Amino acid sequence: MWELIRRLRGFFFVLFFIIVAFYLFSLNFKTSRLDTLQRLVLHGVGPLAEGWTRLANGINNLWDSYINLVGVREENYRLKKRISQLEQLLVDYREAYLENQRLRRLLEFRDQLQVPSVTASIIFHDFTGWFQSVIINKGSLDGIKPDMPVVCYEGVVGRILNSGSRFARVMLVTDPASAVDVLVQRSRVRGILVGGEPGLCYVKYVKNDADVRPGDLVITTGKDGIFPRGLKAGIVTKVYPDPVGIFQFIEVRPVMEIGNLDEVLVLLKEPSLPPGFP
Repeated sequence: MWELIRRLRGFFFVLFFIIVAFYLFSLNFKTSRLDTLQRLVLHGVGPLAEGWTRLANGINNLWDSYINLVGVREENYRLKKRISQLEQLLVDYREAYLENQRLRRLLEFRDQLQVPSVTASIIFHDFTGWFQSVIINKGSLDGIKPDMPVVCYEGVVGRILNSGSRFARVMLVTDPASAVDVLVQRSRVRGILVGGEPGLCYVKYVKNDADVRPGDLVITTGKDGIFPRGLKAGIVTKVYPDPVGIFQFIEVRPVMEIGNLDEVLVLLKEPSLPPGFP
């Protein structure tokens, strides 16, 4: 306690001196004369009062600066939050625009086909093991049945494997169990497009001497009872003869990038599979 008083004695001395000075001034406030004591007090108190005023003004300015800084931080937080909201809104608008573009192309493609169809969205990709399929958000309540063809504006996607009331599973052309009757558009060479490694297909039953080249477009023949004629199925990427067999090895890259596919068309076309066709 005494240590604290000792440290603050200078402060109390200055404060006492200022109080006495103001008291003396107040005694003769109404007169313009200053006696000797008052002049001495004025001479001593003046600098102290000026320093005190500067200190008080500095504290006030510091406090105002602190309040302004807090306000700036709050405003900065609000602005950052608003910018984040606007950026998300821009992303949403961009997604809506791209979806609108995709659906427009899909509907234009549907009009070209002139076949009753249902537009569906892909809600799940199943690329586990060798089974290549997706699930769409339309089912039997929408008229969808097994073996109905599924397409996009690029071309062939797959066929309905099974259908529930509200959802359906689509077997992709890249699935090993898939088989589509196709031909090479340039040379009219015919074969069966089957699935193979994930993301790839192969054309089987094409003789070694048939005219097939890398870059050839493969299209559907319409003879498998599922897909309409003339749909793009893929592009030939590799061709070489089988040295011990009679058929060529023909690798095909499907026209659709299934990983980037969001919407498809299911053609409401009753399948009429030829005997022995998968």
